[in-house]
Amino acid sequence: MLQRFCLALLQKCSIKEAVVPTFIEHDMINWLMNLIRKSTTTKIHQFSLDFGSALLANIIHTGSTLEYLERNITFAQHLMESMLKLIRDNIQVSVLMHLLICLSYLSKDQFKVVVENCNFVERISEFVEYYSQINTSENEGAEIDKRTVLDLCAHMFHPKDSELENSETM
Repeated sequence: MLQRFCLALLQKCSIKEAVVPTFIEHDMINWLMNLIRKSTTTKIHQFSLDFGSALLANIIHTGSTLEYLERNITFAQHLMESMLKLIRDNIQVSVLMHLLICLSYLSKDQFKVVVENCNFVERISEFVEYYSQINTSENEGAEIDKRTVLDLCAHMFHPKDSELENSETM
């Protein structure tokens, strides 16, 4: 119960970018990744996973973390590799969505080398193909979750058609 309370509190604090460098300094990214990884083999309370993965997404998206990861490109690559593996594991949909959000930040131009080294584009495409084939026909909630995840992927990982974006409308 203490873990759930602490994660909820830390997740709320992570909204303030000024506290994020402290999280980085205390290796919170690895701790959270280990928690999510552990949930694939051990029962972890859903509340802890929801708030923990939201905390991870909040940490990853801040400017200070992105600068840290740019300076520590080996760690950024390890992080992307770990997330790409986890999205194929049996994890809760909310955790999956938070990991996909994290991956969207790590797939930006400043991490081009990491994207290439991890074969990111192909692996995300493979994930979308795999996820789109999951049978959810007997569970309406699972079907909605599946569509949400696939829509999230389409929005975050497929480049916009620059021709359409730059064309003039009448």
